[in-house]
Amino acid sequence: MSDYHILEMAQDLKTVNVIFHLPIPAAGTNEAGKTWREAVVLSQGGSTEITSQLPGITQAELDALKNGSLYEFPFTVRFSSVNLTNAQRKTEIEAAYTVKTSEIVAEKQITLSFIGYESDVT
Repeated sequence: MSDYHILEMAQDLKTVNVIFHLPIPAAGTNEAGKTWREAVVLSQGGSTEITSQLPGITQAELDALKNGSLYEFPFTVRFSSVNLTNAQRKTEIEAAYTVKTSEIVAEKQITLSFIGYESDVT
């Protein structure tokens, strides 16, 4: 499975629209005892509600999205210059992937920390 998929580069060469795929670890649970994969699925309304924004997604990637082992998010990468080589563009896309996925992991560790928690007040 790919970490990212390029959708389209802007005609002015300033940006590229990509779909980033972030693998979700099998280990670990949140405060509700849900695995992180279960929490990701719950946050999206359940596996039947999960779809991809990627045209032509493989069945393996779609299955991974639906079982929570993969999280997908669109992103627009703004290039540092319009005069980059394709290799430099790829390097900037991959740098953006590293930064953005770190941000998403930190965010999800907070926003999903209690999803699925249930309790009675005594």
